[in-house]
Amino acid sequence: MKSKIRMKTSEALGKVGLLVCFAWAGSLPQANAVDAKRPNIINILVDDMGYSDLGCYGGEIKTPNIDSLAKGGLRFSSYRTYPKCFPTRNSILSGIESDPINFQEDAVTIAELLRMKGYRTYFVGKTHGNFLPDLQAVARRGFDRSFGNEAGGSFFNHKVKQCYLDGKEWHTDEPFYKTDVQTDFAMEFLDSYKENRKPFFLHLAYHAPHYPLHAKPEDIAKYRGKYLQGPNHFRKTRFAKLKELGLINPEWKLSPSSDKNNEWEKLSAEERNKYDHLMAVYAAMIDNVDQNIGRVMAKLKKMGCFENTLITFSSDNGACPEGSPFHIWSSHTNQRFGVSYDETAEIGSAKSHWKLGEAWANMSSTPFRMYKNYCHEGGLSSPLIVHWPGKVDEPGSVSHEFVSVYDFMPVWLEVAKAEYPKSYQGRKIQPLVGESFLPLLKGGTAANKERTALFWYKSKSTVCFIKGKWKIVTLDCSKFENSKWELYDIIEDRTEQNDLSARNPEKLSEMKKALVESFSDQEAYDSFTKQFVKKSKKGKTKKKTKK
Repeated sequence: MKSKIRMKTSEALGKVGLLVCFAWAGSLPQANAVDAKRPNIINILVDDMGYSDLGCYGGEIKTPNIDSLAKGGLRFSSYRTYPKCFPTRNSILSGIESDPINFQEDAVTIAELLRMKGYRTYFVGKTHGNFLPDLQAVARRGFDRSFGNEAGGSFFNHKVKQCYLDGKEWHTDEPFYKTDVQTDFAMEFLDSYKENRKPFFLHLAYHAPHYPLHAKPEDIAKYRGKYLQGPNHFRKTRFAKLKELGLINPEWKLSPSSDKNNEWEKLSAEERNKYDHLMAVYAAMIDNVDQNIGRVMAKLKKMGCFENTLITFSSDNGACPEGSPFHIWSSHTNQRFGVSYDETAEIGSAKSHWKLGEAWANMSSTPFRMYKNYCHEGGLSSPLIVHWPGKVDEPGSVSHEFVSVYDFMPVWLEVAKAEYPKSYQGRKIQPLVGESFLPLLKGGTAANKERTALFWYKSKSTVCFIKGKWKIVTLDCSKFENSKWELYDIIEDRTEQNDLSARNPEKLSEMKKALVESFSDQEAYDSFTKQFVKKSKKGKTKKKTKK
């Protein structure tokens, strides 16, 4: 079954692909011209990290290596992802919207295209979703070397979710910590660069800081006791720091806290100590990622190719609120993937299985509303850092232009002097829907101020549609355009505190109409909307007809 193209071709190529067309035509603006020597490319992706966790995004977690990339590069304040891991990862590697059912049939990976242009291509880390569901699929979709495993598992036990090296099972009797070992293989793969001097593309997709919260004792020790003041205290300090760094509009209001009744103060000292410990493990996982990124940077410098490497760093969605079925604090998972865990074991150890929980996820997503799994800004907003020595006009600066998961592919094709095809291996593929953000490195602005974007997550029935400065979002899309939609001006109110749907019904109607019209045809509309229609008790899907 062939998947349906949601975006109209004119939307994909005309409205939101203006800058990409320059690359296809082979006539880039002079300001965006790249050197004759094509750069290496490293895409670093972390899992379920909140908007304000990094030091360079207002957080108190020590991330000196990532901060140095920001200091020498460009930070984006308005980068958006899907609110869930796997569609973000799909779209980053393909440049098109994520189809949860038939994605492989009408997509081509960046690795497949770059390999045809002489790049060495490497995949390290997490696979997730039906696009690259496992490491065997990775090997088939353009990657020369690969190491990693599927989503989930343990950070200390590689057998919980089996690791694969170049598509074959990998085992070790040596001490194992997932983030460290992933970096070991990334560095091993880079050694082949010295042998053939071909440019390389490395997709380094860390599992951290996704649950289970597992970290090394020496990293946890750095943060024990740090969070005893509770999430509300750090929401305020991060909010102030974000303003100081120029990452957010100082006129925005801080979104409501999950701990709105200050339940932290009602916890016993023992409970506060436990939840401080959980947050310390989460911080330690990010700290360890930063240490490993430092190892990669040192490797590039030793190889003599750091100056000619384009590095992008981002998270796949907002912080994860899971683990709070009874209250805003995390609860322990006693069994997962056939493995039993012990709630009385040391928090952060291999025998424990904790998640972050709602209150800390809300803090990690400061200043935005909500978190992973939802289409409000806390679920969509992620840090994005782009580092390319000599190519950023004002190193250390911030761009407030809207960029998204769809924009990586156009950038990588442009710098590699590659083209995006209309078909691949006899299959017709969807057109790109993103636009290159390379002009922004030179201080430019987006060519299209009315850019559109659609994000969703089926399991939570949440959808949002953005057009220019306007956004509509719903937490129940079962009736699609007739659902209850909220309306926000995300330039003036990106923390989504002032729902304008009642006061500006004309704009709400206009946005819903634009959403419906963004589909290529009736069949594409029906294919998309039916996934949100609730089923009756007899299991029959209620019919939905477009008005």
